[in-house]
Amino acid sequence: MSIARIKTETVLFTPEKAAQLLSNNTRNRSLSDKLVQQYASDMANNNWQLTHQGIALYDDSTVADGQHRLAAVVLSGRSVLMMLTTGLPKATGGCIDVMRPRSQIDSIKIGEMCDWINKSHIAVVNYLYRISRAKNTRLSNNNMVFYADQIKTHLLFLNPFFSAKRRGVTQVTVGAAMVTALVNGVDKSEITRFYHVLLSGMPELEHDLTCIRLREFLLNRSSGENDTTRRETFLKTQRAIKAHADKVVLGKLQIPSEIIYQFDFIDSF
Repeated sequence: MSIARIKTETVLFTPEKAAQLLSNNTRNRSLSDKLVQQYASDMANNNWQLTHQGIALYDDSTVADGQHRLAAVVLSGRSVLMMLTTGLPKATGGCIDVMRPRSQIDSIKIGEMCDWINKSHIAVVNYLYRISRAKNTRLSNNNMVFYADQIKTHLLFLNPFFSAKRRGVTQVTVGAAMVTALVNGVDKSEITRFYHVLLSGMPELEHDLTCIRLREFLLNRSSGENDTTRRETFLKTQRAIKAHADKVVLGKLQIPSEIIYQFDFIDSF
């Protein structure tokens, strides 16, 4: 391999320049729309950072790495500074992006973007964002922290529930439903009692039986998780929370026809 031909420099990528390079993107993996939207969101909100990772071209000027970044520049309509490496031999294509990628929590912690967030919080924010916006968008690290900060108090309040790790019970959708109840004014003492009975399976008051109905549902379901089953769990948990807060005992835990505790995030733009 001729190292002399490989050169790296800082370049301002305009939407026009990015589109020009993408027209020569002939040998690459399929584009992920979610990832492009994630990058474009950061670029549009001035959250994109210049790092050593940028755009790479083979020695025949075809795109070797960075197609998602280039597509995001086009989508965002913003000009972005990135590193550009040129002159890579085609043989290097088998060595690009083969290492273990950082998880979102790893990236946030390593980048010192947030000192309190954990994996459970990230999962809840992702779910609430998707269900409130009715789209399966992947949140960037910056947007994740921004949206998590809006419900920080509630996420931290539920840490004992998240850390209990009861198989079948401490699901993301259950935690997400409790967050929506808290946002809508359900008293913290009610939520605390609700999840304690849910975790222990030991009711003390008559209306605690509603928690037991939900617990039995969570423990006995046999089907794997998908969007439909997650939504069913989310809605049934909201129904159980409302009944418990109203001190009503439900003979059967039905799926409500619509979301009981509505919630949406506030955007930064």
